[in-house]
Amino acid sequence: MTASAFMSASLDPPLILVSVAKRATMHAHLHAAGRFAINILGAGQQDIANHFAGRALRAYVPQFVHVGRIPTLWGVATVITAETVATHECGDHTLFVGHIVTMTADDGAPLLYHAGKFGALASGV
Repeated sequence: MTASAFMSASLDPPLILVSVAKRATMHAHLHAAGRFAINILGAGQQDIANHFAGRALRAYVPQFVHVGRIPTLWGVATVITAETVATHECGDHTLFVGHIVTMTADDGAPLLYHAGKFGALASGV
């Protein structure tokens, strides 16, 4: 699934939080798995974001790499894996709190999404 946002929840211990709609297909999978990955896309990877947002591209076949038992996307800017340590009901969403297990990042610019459009960081600012 494509999530529009997630956040850091704590530095010590290192925790992240993602909010997932209860109607999302991924919701039940996250509860059952007890672990998850955050894949942060790089600039120019709009097609991947759209694919996982439900606008599947016939020409795109995702390549996954397992980090431990957690599938992650190959070729993205950043990958964070986490073990779920808590869930909290939040209206029509559930907050999944994950303890960070691994994190890798490249030096590339991230893919940004704001006001219904993809964008990039301005260079030299």
